[in-house]
Amino acid sequence: MDGPSDPAARDARTALWPATPEIDDAVARGGILALEVEIGLSCGGACEYCRPELAGPTPERLSHRDLERVLAEARALGARQVSFVEGDWLGYPHLAELLAEVDRLQLGLEVRLGSRALEHELAERLVASRARIVVDVHGVRDETHDRVARHPGSAGRARRTIEELRRRDPGHSSIAVRARICRANRDEIEPLWRWVRSLGLEPWFENAPPGRDDAPPELDDALAGLDARALEGLFRRLAEVDRAEFGHEWDPQPPWPGLRDLRHRYACAVSVSGVVRPAGLLPLPMGDLREHGLDHVLRESEVMENLRAHATSLKGPCRDCEKLPTCAGSRAVAFALTGDYLASDPTCWRNADRASEIARLPLALSEHLPQKAPMRFVDALDSVGDRVGECSVTIRDDLPMAGANVVDDVAYLEMIAQSMAALEVFAHLGTGDGGFGGFLVGAEDLEVFAPARLGDRLRIRVRKDVRIGKYGIVSGTVLRDESVLARGNIKIWRESGVPEP
Repeated sequence: MDGPSDPAARDARTALWPATPEIDDAVARGGILALEVEIGLSCGGACEYCRPELAGPTPERLSHRDLERVLAEARALGARQVSFVEGDWLGYPHLAELLAEVDRLQLGLEVRLGSRALEHELAERLVASRARIVVDVHGVRDETHDRVARHPGSAGRARRTIEELRRRDPGHSSIAVRARICRANRDEIEPLWRWVRSLGLEPWFENAPPGRDDAPPELDDALAGLDARALEGLFRRLAEVDRAEFGHEWDPQPPWPGLRDLRHRYACAVSVSGVVRPAGLLPLPMGDLREHGLDHVLRESEVMENLRAHATSLKGPCRDCEKLPTCAGSRAVAFALTGDYLASDPTCWRNADRASEIARLPLALSEHLPQKAPMRFVDALDSVGDRVGECSVTIRDDLPMAGANVVDDVAYLEMIAQSMAALEVFAHLGTGDGGFGGFLVGAEDLEVFAPARLGDRLRIRVRKDVRIGKYGIVSGTVLRDESVLARGNIKIWRESGVPEP
């Protein structure tokens, strides 16, 4: 394989942790500094933190031409680094061509190996290009690593890969070691940290998010991350080890010891099938690159807008923290534990005594909507996403539009309107900036396909399609199981600054 065209320039772009002014500049111009890309499917392992869809039915992958287009679009947006992340990117059939395109675009490169081995020629090429190579080691003992990685024999491969890379890169500047902190390895994290530092490598240790849905029950508890107080004690011990033994000074804060993670502000991720998500393990689709370019997706994404402005958009006790400008906790863990990507991180020890102030989904709406029974047509807000939300209701005999055992067609519009109100109320809940007010100004295109009856549990999906100033158009769909009962559009007028209910 050819070497880098301009090693000095490439090396200048390999910083994953840019300075605050650089981040602020990228946010101001609507750009990015880094892109995470999946180019491979399952690597054959079953790491607890890997996205489960990579191991599921094979999705329709982006073509190589599409991938090259995405890299060019990211570069045009200001990206200076691309990361090949989860999945078997080593098995990508056009890897040599893709690396050449990364080189042509003068992008810095980060590759996440997991616990796999590197072919010698590729290892030499990556080291020569000053790529950052991240290897997973989850424990001092091989059996601990293999348990966390759920890939027997992978510990030995990981250590051999590190030795091979150290031999090729005497300064070791290209190598980072990633570890997931969980209950299974908590007693090995300190000696593992010392081992990584003693080799001159960079430790990337992160508290594990909650386990995958497909994880065996016996592993759920062992592979879960630490609670807030346990995490605080561990981070403070690691900080003292670094200060006393290695001369590194840092202030403990989650989610990474010794590092400050603000990727949600300046980076995004692209799945193997072209779905754009926030950086990291936050599973919130923001758009599809088969339908729109990367610039369009990021400009239209409410999730990206809110994450970039986390200092004003986060909810709950994090808003009172002095570290808020440069810390957002773990957005992936907050979402996994609460269903809200803007919730305060429950695993931060500064929030440990204020857990009751962190709202969680599903959220019962009886105390949060102005409509009270029997005029309330939604029971709970169940999920939120990018401009979308889903509520649920069980049809009761006290609903005024549920006479003769059948729901009146007009009730579907009320369900859509109240679901939208619930989504807006939740967006302001815990911000202290006043709540949401507004009113329905019109409805159109209502289609009813089947009746809802007493006792039915319905789901109402709403999407904010258009917003012009205070005016908006919302589309809604009412479902029973997976059957669409009705759909239509409503027009709303929004007011802000009203007291929270």
